[in-house]
Amino acid sequence: MHHKFHTDALIVGSVVFGEANKVYELFTRDFGMIRASAQGVRLAKSKLKYALQDLSYVRVDLVQGKEFWRITSATSIQQFPKNLDNKKELYVCSRIAQVLSRLCSGEESHTDLFDHVMSAYDEVGKIDTSSSEKYALLEIGTVFKIVTLLGYGGDEKAVSDDIPKIGEVLFYEQVEKHRPILVSHINRALRASQLY
Repeated sequence: MHHKFHTDALIVGSVVFGEANKVYELFTRDFGMIRASAQGVRLAKSKLKYALQDLSYVRVDLVQGKEFWRITSATSIQQFPKNLDNKKELYVCSRIAQVLSRLCSGEESHTDLFDHVMSAYDEVGKIDTSSSEKYALLEIGTVFKIVTLLGYGGDEKAVSDDIPKIGEVLFYEQVEKHRPILVSHINRALRASQLY
């Protein structure tokens, strides 16, 4: 009998596998980035179908298989973006997911990074829809912290310490203040990862 693991996860993306199955890229709290299959998830009768949507925050039960982890059950916690009609929210959530997909490799727990990303996803739904600049600043601040926490880059420790956590009062002001340095650091990190 296989041991069942329980964890929270962000569904970064998915691909069709076989006639009715899908393979999901999950950024998990406990195991880092993993790939997990869901059997029969594309069938109308599937109980997993509605919980396993791209950019959803879910609680999943997993068993480890030969090629992939296998999802045995899933409960939806939150769908992102919260406002499905807001294209700016969708854009920021998708861009953050793309960076995670490219930079997180291997099964290694990153609880600080997981909490940071989930804070960003929660924050994106709170931005006034008329404030395009805040969406850009949230993306820059989030991606900067992702590359920093994953060890890409160099001497921006002082700047990193100057950026408050997402949701704190001066977050947007500090990201704007350091914007050129943050963008430069992100671009260097992406080039260094050979994923730019």
